[in-house]
Amino acid sequence: MLFFAATALEKVKAVPPMFWVKAAAVIIGFAVAYIVLQKVLHMNKFLIAVVGFVLFSIFSIVWVYERNEPAFMTPIIEPIANSGFFPTKNGAELRSINEDGTKGPKKAPATAPAKK
Repeated sequence: MLFFAATALEKVKAVPPMFWVKAAAVIIGFAVAYIVLQKVLHMNKFLIAVVGFVLFSIFSIVWVYERNEPAFMTPIIEPIANSGFFPTKNGAELRSINEDGTKGPKKAPATAPAKK
């Protein structure tokens, strides 16, 4: 039996320390999530709905603008981004290119000097 204990101890020593840091972070994360969930369950339901709506809106707008949504959301975000109603990053870049191919603000056309 002492032989098996020694080999198990050797195997534990071979595990990189970063694994233990990550494992501790996961355990602490679950504990914090549980405590926060318990506090949220005692909050006003209307306040939870408002906060949820604001967070959902922010994520949705960022996903439409940046097009960095998760792969499973692409079928939903694609038609919204292509509708032209919400601005997109690529659309803003395309609008900033002048007719002569340069980027930046459009230059005002040269006007003839006013006659006196």
